[in-house]
Amino acid sequence: CVEGTKPYDLPEADVYIQKYSCLAGWIDTFEDGFFKLAVWDEIQSLRRGVDSEKGKASEVLARNCTWLLGLSATPIHNYGIEAFNILSLLSPGVLGTREEFLREWGADDKQIKDPVALGSYLREKNIFLRRLKSDVGQQLPVVNTIIEDVAHDAKALRSIEEFARALAMRYELGGFTEKGQAGRELDMLVRQATGVSKAHFIAQYAKIFLESGTPIIMAGWHRAGYDIWLRELAEYKPAMYTGSENPKQKIEQKRRFMEGETNCLIMSL
Repeated sequence: CVEGTKPYDLPEADVYIQKYSCLAGWIDTFEDGFFKLAVWDEIQSLRRGVDSEKGKASEVLARNCTWLLGLSATPIHNYGIEAFNILSLLSPGVLGTREEFLREWGADDKQIKDPVALGSYLREKNIFLRRLKSDVGQQLPVVNTIIEDVAHDAKALRSIEEFARALAMRYELGGFTEKGQAGRELDMLVRQATGVSKAHFIAQYAKIFLESGTPIIMAGWHRAGYDIWLRELAEYKPAMYTGSENPKQKIEQKRRFMEGETNCLIMSL
């Protein structure tokens, strides 16, 4: 990993990794031809071309490398002219001069009049290579989503009715600051009460999976709900990954779940 913007003697390595923000300081090194292959990940960062310092440095690097590759899942950020800036870096002249490109494809000096046609042209000429996960054997199976309605304890919700009504009145009638505070308190109150009202029933549903040895993740919002889950599912020794654990504890809890010491992971939304 190359550090900073000030050049120094690099240690011997097969691959050097550098931040975009540090490129400008290394132009002299790029001109030496030390690097043979350049790969730009998230290459849309160079969408302004040589109008940016990192774009100027990248142009020098590209000129002195044998192989160039730009990677991105979002190659165009805003305007179609970015396609010209990026591809001209990787293969100068592949889309002609800027004037020729705008005359052929531009609606104005920034936008493209037919983006679909330009995309088709780039792919047909093998300038732009698109690889889906299915093309390279990495496509995961479709997630099997089953939505279940879970019962709740109406008593837990009724217990907050008076307080919720008072907060709602403050929200409706209060000033700007009071409205904001009342709105946040009401949101938290209802979230907690909703979670508590259904926590017992969710725990019973979770037991169906845990008794069959199926690993599950339970996502919740409030400590009061977690406490009910922990009590009801204590025999399964749930792992906890919420706002109450420090980083070291979170790593340990994740390890317990991933290595099968427990089949139940409780996480904060």
